[in-house]
Amino acid sequence: MRAPKRPMHAVSLWVRRQPPKVKAFLAVVAGMAALVLLRVIVHDHDNLFVAAEAVHSIGICVLIYKLTKEKTCAAVHSIGICVVLICKLILMKEET
Repeated sequence: MRAPKRPMHAVSLWVRRQPPKVKAFLAVVAGMAALVLLRVIVHDHDNLFVAAEAVHSIGICVLIYKLTKEKTCAAVHSIGICVVLICKLILMKEET
């Protein structure tokens, strides 16, 4: 008798089995959902700026770690830059 799979484990296995185009689509949908969620939850947009800078700092730390341990930093930097730019665009839109 097999042990029941945890839901997150089953989802992660399902995502890993998908072709790259489906993974890219899922990433875009998840990113858009996260932005909508941020827009609804965050009322003081100064906090959003601080969060964007925190994500940027964490991304730089991940880059440094990957460069020292794995000698590559493929795709990590572009994701972090996209998050920071989108948050800053939201802030600029709110200021005008």
